[in-house]
Amino acid sequence: MDLGLAWTWNSELKTSDIVAAVAIVLATTTATFAYRQLRIAKVNIENVRKQLAETARTNRARFLFDILKWYLDDKSLRDMFYRLDY
Repeated sequence: MDLGLAWTWNSELKTSDIVAAVAIVLATTTATFAYRQLRIAKVNIENVRKQLAETARTNRARFLFDILKWYLDDKSLRDMFYRLDY
């Protein structure tokens, strides 16, 4: 089956060949660094999520501690709640 294509080797090196080779190297390098940055960003996002979860838990614990301290430090407040409950 003949498609009418004749492939011949041309040993000339044109400027367009050099530009194409540089473009391929540049594209490969850019893709490699982009993949690396995305991988690093994914790790950073996971670390931030963990920190936010810890901060939220710490804030809730601090709030409960402050409420309890406020309640236990004020005898008149405790007496008021005792009168309301009983």
